[in-house]
Amino acid sequence: MRWAITFVVVCAMAGNARADVRVDRLIKGYEREQGTCRKQEGGIATLLDGATMLLEHGDQDGLAKDVQTLHLSHETVASYCTAIAATIEFLRTDPSASYKSLEKQLVERDQHIRVLRAASKKAVDETEPLIRKWIPKINKARIENDKSTAPKAPAKQPEVVAPKPEAKPEPKPEARPEPAKPEPKPEPAKPEPAPTAKPVSAKFPSGRAVKLPQLGGTWEVRGDATTDVADYVEGGTHTSVVAEAFAGVSCASQLARLQAKAYGRQAVKEQAGAGQSWRVLLPGSDGSAIVACAANRTGSAIVTFDEPDVTHADLSQLASAMLSALAK
Repeated sequence: MRWAITFVVVCAMAGNARADVRVDRLIKGYEREQGTCRKQEGGIATLLDGATMLLEHGDQDGLAKDVQTLHLSHETVASYCTAIAATIEFLRTDPSASYKSLEKQLVERDQHIRVLRAASKKAVDETEPLIRKWIPKINKARIENDKSTAPKAPAKQPEVVAPKPEAKPEPKPEARPEPAKPEPKPEPAKPEPAPTAKPVSAKFPSGRAVKLPQLGGTWEVRGDATTDVADYVEGGTHTSVVAEAFAGVSCASQLARLQAKAYGRQAVKEQAGAGQSWRVLLPGSDGSAIVACAANRTGSAIVTFDEPDVTHADLSQLASAMLSALAK
């Protein structure tokens, strides 16, 4: 009876095993490679988030160019990870398939992964100096943000003892003469409304022109070949519009990448403007931001600006114009 039970168990295990152990070895090898790839992708994504946060407070020491490099590096490593995941899924589709039956497709997939592996290694190497350059500044900025947003204990107010009212004798009513009726005054002439200030023409370092609305504060334009930044300051309040072009990245990929991030999961879709693929509102503790995407001939363009409120001016028309300029 024991031999019969042992035979059944062995047969059951054989039925669950793969027809070719070489396929099992390939899967395990790709899984190890996938783990390393995901760590690298996550590290670049974290650095990119921090650098983007710094860029919102102003460009410094080539930050806008480094952010563009990080975007491209993250896209390259993510493509490499995606190819590995697709190959693992392909190998697991049919457990009974032999290595010989899959060999032709495996060779093609392996050649594709080799190209992406080399490109990913180069991208990771290029981010190494950016890590040493920006991580200390990112950590410092985050500490300052935490301090500024920490709740402060309210100051203790001294107790105020209300004085007891003194009893006063009621005054006797006096006869008052009727006041003389005032003579009617002529109505002042209504001032004519002042004409609306015309927008001022400006040019970004990229050569793209822009019309800046006159709102009473001061403007500063900056950027590089692929990024345009317009900063507006009024009464100590800083409002910015950042438009950036991305070669080889579609608006669909941009939205997927945004929604994959922690803060992007809270994004609320809004009505997209003319020529825009999508537009979302990103709630935040220091104020909300609006992000919109438009397709262009080489990929896509993204614009980010502060949501209008009591302290931030409405720059939505300027943001649409800057996005349209990059989407041509």
